[in-house]
Amino acid sequence: MLQCQFGERIYTSARRLLRLIRNFLLYSQLELAAFDSSKAEVLRGLRTSDVRTVIADVAVRLARQVDRANDLQLDLQDVTVPIEPSHLGKIAEELLDNAFRYSSPGSPVRIQCATQDERVLILSVMDRGRGMTRAQIAQVGAYMQFEREQYEQQGQGLGLTIAKRLAELHGGELTIESVPGLQTTVRVVLPIQDQTGH
Repeated sequence: MLQCQFGERIYTSARRLLRLIRNFLLYSQLELAAFDSSKAEVLRGLRTSDVRTVIADVAVRLARQVDRANDLQLDLQDVTVPIEPSHLGKIAEELLDNAFRYSSPGSPVRIQCATQDERVLILSVMDRGRGMTRAQIAQVGAYMQFEREQYEQQGQGLGLTIAKRLAELHGGELTIESVPGLQTTVRVVLPIQDQTGH
């Protein structure tokens, strides 16, 4: 029994470390792409024609990993967007990871995906967790964590920055609306057409 618990802890720690390494590597690529258009073009990659499936797969997997499957609420529309599936999935993963991490089990975490005027895709994640102040929202960036002395936090604070950089790489943006102690909504807006109009 004790060996099984140790094994589970080792596995969980190894999975967390692997994700952290992948995030560091992706963050480095995104930072380089911000100053090198040829690297940016390589990262822009392909299109995602099945947005609903990509996001749902990530959401369900992550909710199960943190024992929050019953808290997850999906409202997903399907559309094709000029962003490769792995990048779209990464955005959804990072937004959901924060929502699950900073809200209590038993409270809803809702992910919505819908088009607006057939021009943009709006991906939003809402949780009823501890929220953020305006000052904290303004300071969101790589390696930034808030209230670390009050809450145990894993990772390096890269999640929102990676999601933001991926959105910007594909001509979109990330915004945060939050009421401390009540709820937080993070939205990513992505153009449905690429810059050449296709």
